[in-house]
Amino acid sequence: MTAERLVVVGRGRLIRDESTEQFIASACTGRVRVRSPQVGQLSELLLADGVQVSTSAEAELDVQGLNSEQVGDRAAAGGVVLHELTPVQASLEQAFMKLTADTVEYRQNGEPGTPGNGSSTSTDSPFDDRIAA
Repeated sequence: MTAERLVVVGRGRLIRDESTEQFIASACTGRVRVRSPQVGQLSELLLADGVQVSTSAEAELDVQGLNSEQVGDRAAAGGVVLHELTPVQASLEQAFMKLTADTVEYRQNGEPGTPGNGSSTSTDSPFDDRIAA
């Protein structure tokens, strides 16, 4: 079961107070997983206007900067066969880690003596101070 609404506090400050869906969407850019026997041709069709394309497996691309409809439209216009077209959304944990990265007071393997980089003058706790309610 996942909470419908999140309140995230870091270093005593409110970071977010919003729905879980809004929280995840605001933290992560959309990504689309595409499988095709024509990844080379598809990659050429997709690379434009800041779109990022990377190969994640054989005959599979990860696309950032376009939604699944846009990827499908470009593939269809270029005559490229698709075997999979899946929007990939970040997990709640990934969104939380990204949105709270700047509010961490204690980091493992950080520089000693600097809050946010390994230790603090208030405690020597190695634990992360991020709180989600």
